[in-house]
Formats: sequence, C-alpha cells, structure tokens
Amino acid sequence: MMIFIKSYKNQKTNIIENLLNNNTVNDLLNELFIKNGYQGKLILCGKIISPNLRIKNLKNIYKYWNGKIIYF
Repeated sequence: MMIFIKSYKNQKTNIIENLLNNNTVNDLLNELFIKNGYQGKLILCGKIISPNLRIKNLKNIYKYWNGKIIYF
C-alpha cells in the first residue's frame, strides 16, 4: 500500500510504501521523522489522526478520500 503525505510546512509530498497492516500511525510518523527530520501530526478529512490507529483502519478511511494526508 502506498500512502501519499503532503507536508504543510514545505509542500513536499512523501510516499510511504513499506508499512504493514498491523503497524500503527505512530510507526508512520516515525518513518516520516526518519525521512524529513521533523515531527508533526497527520490530518485526514479535516481531523487529526490518532497515533494509535492501525494502518488497516487508516486504509478504510483513505480509500474514500481522493486527496492526500496532510502532515502538519
């Protein structure tokens, strides 16, 4: 699964594709920290995504949203 995340700070788009369904959003945030070196929150459909949410649950929300997750 590929997740597209757009950074609000620098308008850079990140593509994350090495996460498994059992990983959490916190693992996704850690991956973004390794790639970019800064921390933030993820926003999808106008709501902050909980760090404890599993990727498989995020996929269900994301498939109805045709935009990107925003990294703030």
